[in-house]
Amino acid sequence: MQNYKESSKFSLHESYRLTTKDVKFFGKVVLPLVEKYFQAHREYFITPSSLKTGTSYATVKEKEMSCSLFFNISVRCLKVLVRAIDVSSVMKNSQEMVRASLLPLFNNIAEDLNQTVQNLEQRRYSHVKGTLQRGTTSLSYVHMVLLSVLSSMLDHLGKNNYGVDVFENEIQLAGYKILNALWIIGTQGTKFVDREWIIEELNRHRPLLGDCLSSFASCFSVAFFESEFNANNKNASNVSQLSSEANDVMTNVSRTIPHLTKVISDIEEHAESRATYEDAPYVVEVILPCVCSYLPYWWPKVTNVTADHMNSVLGSVLKLINNNIDANEAPWMKHIAVYTQVIILNSSTSLLETYFLPVSERLKIKCEDLYAQEQSLKHATRLESSELEDFESNLMKVNLN
Repeated sequence: MQNYKESSKFSLHESYRLTTKDVKFFGKVVLPLVEKYFQAHREYFITPSSLKTGTSYATVKEKEMSCSLFFNISVRCLKVLVRAIDVSSVMKNSQEMVRASLLPLFNNIAEDLNQTVQNLEQRRYSHVKGTLQRGTTSLSYVHMVLLSVLSSMLDHLGKNNYGVDVFENEIQLAGYKILNALWIIGTQGTKFVDREWIIEELNRHRPLLGDCLSSFASCFSVAFFESEFNANNKNASNVSQLSSEANDVMTNVSRTIPHLTKVISDIEEHAESRATYEDAPYVVEVILPCVCSYLPYWWPKVTNVTADHMNSVLGSVLKLINNNIDANEAPWMKHIAVYTQVIILNSSTSLLETYFLPVSERLKIKCEDLYAQEQSLKHATRLESSELEDFESNLMKVNLN
C-alpha cells in the first residue's frame, strides 16, 4: 500500500499557496508612519519663518518637500481612480446631474490648455511660469497634473470603448478644443518662445503630449484626420451649430489638424531625408504616436484608412531607426516601439527586404563592433593586470635584497 505524505497545504493543487505572514510594509508601516509624523509635526511645517517664537520651524526646502509629497500622491490617486469609473454605465443609466458633471471637467481641461497656447503665443512668461496666482496656467501644472490625469482618463476610455458614449454634443466640442491645443503645444510650442528654460520644459515633457494624443486618437469617436467622413458618421455631432464659438473652434481645428494623407506624407518625407531625431523631435514624439493609434482604430470602419497606410508608417519608423542607429542615446526608439505594435499586425511581407533587413544588417554590424571593443578591453585589462603583477614581484625582490 502506497503511503502518501501528509500535505501541509491540505490541497491537491500545486497552485495553492498559503497566505504569508510577511508585513505589508506600505499599508502597515509607511502610511501609518507618514500619517502620525505629519500629525505630530503639523505646527513645525506651518509655522511662518518670520515669526520669532523661539521654537524650531521647517525650512523652505522642507515645506517644498511636504507640498511635493502631497502633490505626487494626489496625482497618482487621481490617475488610479479615473481608471475605475464605468463611464458607459454612468452616461446611459445615471441621473442627468451626474452625466452633466463630466461637461465642466472637459471644458475646464480645454480652457486650461487653450490658455497655455495663448500664453505661449503671446509670450506671457510670467503666466507660463505661474508666478501670477490668478488667471494663469503654468506649464508645471499642465505637464505634471493635467496631462498625466487626462492621459490616464483617455487611455481608460479607449481600452474600454467608452469614447462613443462620452464624446457627444458639448463634450465632443470640448474634445476638439483639447485636440487643437495639444497639437499646437506638441508641434509648435517651442517656436513661439525664445526663453531657454521654457524650451527645455517643453522638450522634456513632449513625449507626454504624444501619449495624450495617442490615447485621444484611440477613443475619440470622430475621424479628425478625415473630416470629410463626419457627415456620414452617426457619432459625429454637428458641433458647429451649437454656438457661434463652436463654429470658430471647428475653423481653428481645420487649420491646425492636417489631413491624414498630409500627415503620412510628412512622416515619409522626414524619414527619406535621412534627418536625425533632433531635426524634428515632434514628428517622433507627437505625430507618430497619434497616427499609430488613429490608423488601427479607424481601419475597420468606413474611412480611407487602409493597410497600406500602416505599412507606410511602419516603414518610415524603421527607416528613422536605421538613420539614427549610431546615436549614443535614443530613448525615443523604445518609446515609439510601444505604439508601432498595433500596426505591425497588419504589416505585409514586402517590408521585410526593404526595411527590416537593412535595420537587421546595421544592428549586426553594430553588435560585432561592440563585441570587438569588449574583447580588446578585456585583453587590455589582462595586460595591465599581468604588468601590475610583474611590478609587484620585482618590488618584493628589491625589498628582500
